[in-house]
Amino acid sequence: MGEERGAPDRLIFQGTADQLEAAGDDVHLLRALLDRRTNRACGAVFALIFGLGAVAALWQQDPRGILCLAALAAVGVVLWRRDTGREAVRDARSSRRARERYQAKGKYDGAIPVRIELIQGECRIWCQEAQPREVIDCRRFRSAVESEEILWIAGRRMPGLVLPKGLLVQGTEEELRIWLDPYIRKWKTLEIPKTWREKMDIGR
Repeated sequence: MGEERGAPDRLIFQGTADQLEAAGDDVHLLRALLDRRTNRACGAVFALIFGLGAVAALWQQDPRGILCLAALAAVGVVLWRRDTGREAVRDARSSRRARERYQAKGKYDGAIPVRIELIQGECRIWCQEAQPREVIDCRRFRSAVESEEILWIAGRRMPGLVLPKGLLVQGTEEELRIWLDPYIRKWKTLEIPKTWREKMDIGR
């Protein structure tokens, strides 16, 4: 995207496979934050339906009122776990532990160098090879979610792309936003709660 005013011709991220995978763990937390509003709306609807049903049934001494209360409690527990990030933290820690197990068995090498370049409207990804392992047309990008540490990009017919800000070795965060701007239709900035991060890091 060299034609965009103020944008560099090339942005480069460089690090190891383990650093990239660790940044990818944050996607679990960002997805949970994105789902919060929907979960709360669903929770309010369920609370209204099952709550009114329970009150009406119990008023008429109908045993189905107990079932409504049980259903309301079950839904409440599920939504509470999602709203507080417990499931997201569990998934992130599970992903990290899986990598550690594979590495202990010699099936995963987290030290493999990884290089990501944004240049000429493409995202090019290298893993040791002389040629890019993957080239993504940035016109396929649709949305971006930004946190303090990563940019998570989703798009059409492509896996999610994680860009760890800490691995940006050529270019600045502001230049990165300018470079991506023509390709991103929806951009959200979210802050991962400190308590979620602390829970995810337990046992590290």
